[in-house]
Amino acid sequence: MKTCAAIFRLQLVLSAIFFLTGCALLDIPPNLKARISKDIRFQDVLRDAEAFKGRTVMWGGQIVKVTHAKDGSYAEILQIPLTWEGSPTYSDASEGRYLVVFKQYLDAEVYRPRRKVTIVGEVLGRTDKPIQDDSVEYSYPLISGEYIRLWPRTYRRRCYSTWDSNPRRYYYWEPLYEDE
Repeated sequence: MKTCAAIFRLQLVLSAIFFLTGCALLDIPPNLKARISKDIRFQDVLRDAEAFKGRTVMWGGQIVKVTHAKDGSYAEILQIPLTWEGSPTYSDASEGRYLVVFKQYLDAEVYRPRRKVTIVGEVLGRTDKPIQDDSVEYSYPLISGEYIRLWPRTYRRRCYSTWDSNPRRYYYWEPLYEDE
């Protein structure tokens, strides 16, 4: 009886370890994680980026576009709030856009528009660039990207009912046999 209880406890501990390690979705390096300032809101940096220069932030969003230059890649991100686990929410609520500079090359086919990302980086300041059609200048908070997590695509299945709304359709209109 004691061996059954010991085996049960061992299974319980192992399954708890398994599930708790599975919850660690972001693999941010510990030294970078310690530098993240969680009290900095996107709206504050949007208003006054110079006041937060040099501070490390973790923001989420949706990729608008990725461009390349000699010094690396630039990702324009539409800001989306993060969940408690660090993934972008499934919300249309956005406070604006920000620009992230990466030293490494980001493949535009992998980092496609509308993909959700979580980004950790240092605030560099602000830059003014035109939005898409070059007619409107937008003031982007500029971030030096030190970590990027590309979230898997989510597919929404459409459910179709096999039951028709017309109940008569399922009854035979003609007899199964003919009268003689």
